[in-house]
Amino acid sequence: MRKKTIIFALIFIIFSTGPLYAATFNGKNIMKGMWRGKQVEYVEGDILFKANPKVKLSDLEKLFEKNQVRLVQGLDKIGTGMLETDPSLDIFQVIQNLNSSNLMEFAEPNMVDYPCYPPNDYYFVSGSQWALWNSGQNPPGGTPGADIKALSAWDISVGSSRVLVSVLDSGIPMLLDFLYHPDLSDTSRYILGEDFTGDGERVKDKYGHGTHVTGILGAMTNNANGIAGIDWDCRILINQVFDSLGVGTHNTFKAGVLYAVDHGARVINYSGGGSPSGIKEQAVRYADSNNVLIVSPAGNAYGDSVIYPAHYADTYHNVIAVSATNSFDRLADYSNYGSSVCVAAPGGQGAPWDENDILSTMPNYYVTLNGYPYQVSMNYGYIAGTSMSCPMVSGLAALLLSIEPNFNAYELREIIEQSADKVGDYVYYIATGKSYELGHGRINCFKALILVTNYTYVYGDANKDGVVDAADLVYLLNYLFTSGPQPDPPSAGDPNGDCVIDAGDLVYLINYLFCRGPILKRGCVP
Repeated sequence: MRKKTIIFALIFIIFSTGPLYAATFNGKNIMKGMWRGKQVEYVEGDILFKANPKVKLSDLEKLFEKNQVRLVQGLDKIGTGMLETDPSLDIFQVIQNLNSSNLMEFAEPNMVDYPCYPPNDYYFVSGSQWALWNSGQNPPGGTPGADIKALSAWDISVGSSRVLVSVLDSGIPMLLDFLYHPDLSDTSRYILGEDFTGDGERVKDKYGHGTHVTGILGAMTNNANGIAGIDWDCRILINQVFDSLGVGTHNTFKAGVLYAVDHGARVINYSGGGSPSGIKEQAVRYADSNNVLIVSPAGNAYGDSVIYPAHYADTYHNVIAVSATNSFDRLADYSNYGSSVCVAAPGGQGAPWDENDILSTMPNYYVTLNGYPYQVSMNYGYIAGTSMSCPMVSGLAALLLSIEPNFNAYELREIIEQSADKVGDYVYYIATGKSYELGHGRINCFKALILVTNYTYVYGDANKDGVVDAADLVYLLNYLFTSGPQPDPPSAGDPNGDCVIDAGDLVYLINYLFCRGPILKRGCVP
């Protein structure tokens, strides 16, 4: 019994070790908290501020004393300084008190920045993850740039723990009730959901497919080990809908979707599919009614017949159908294609599975995919398929939500489609912007995040009074024809979303206010 206890203690120590990063700055702890709706890291006790230039020093001293803060850096030439408060106090309440005073222009936590650098995960650094960063490395000998631009995207965001993605698949590596993989062991990120197959041992992966998919989406990254995931920080809800032989049913899909939606998932990755059915469509409709995105593969049948639920993308705009590309930005030979395809993402070349395919996590014990005819390696291995393309799209959706958590499923799909690269020399039709093979193109994480950061998420409120009404029409008229002030932010004056403020926005706003016209769009004027 003692021996068994020691073994489990060692397992816990090994796999509960988090990513390596500096936990202090100048002897003070680095903390995490919510600031203006965003999770930030900040130096414990430090408050930066700018005083009102007309304020008296004696008044400032009284304010500081009242709020139990000390001046540690006096006002500099731009009028800013730094305060220090006791760690036992709620720093955000103290900041709120300071900001409510007319003595301050602003006060804020001393937030932390880091240098931008590639993650130190072994297989990323060695060039094995060409789908994330393709420099033409050999193998696989692909086309430089035939990747999803993850490295550039990570300079903008690496994700957020506020975002919950559900993976409906064959599970995750487990030993009894413990997570059991060095790249999938963070109990704060990988949440054990339900086993809807009834094969026992909770959501333990006995097939291998779910572990591979989960690693692509969100393996522990920058931990000097294994692979890099698309999203470094999102939480992943693991629901088992495929058994040890990779078999699932429409009922397990439905049950997984309902569970994921009801437990707060914003994105569902379902790297599977087959025929249509009423029960499957009901599950898609439930996700749609709850504003949850479903990402699903076109299929691996070498033909122009997109499987379900991906095919529902024609009808339900919360569904993204994904085809697969190879390392040359061409449609993979095995990938299904058709008019239902929304976008493509790297899925590898195909059998035999090797460096031309997608490297990701595998269970560190024997599973079905380790055996004949698959022979995928334990711990980390290569697999190809549209199943591997899907978590890249789901990972991108999670990155987008880390920047703007209020996106709905339709907007996520629209941004992912609009930012895709039209690669492969295929015919992209002017009417739809899509090709038959790759939809809107191969996803580009960097372009998608840039597109988002240039949006300002204001719906026609040109005068910034918090409501869209006739006063906004007057404001736009003054701006356009009488040299009145510009809307602030500018995109507030772009309710038709065509990226320019002109008379078309007036017409659009009139139709919306008085003629039940189309909904207001997110302005994109920079």
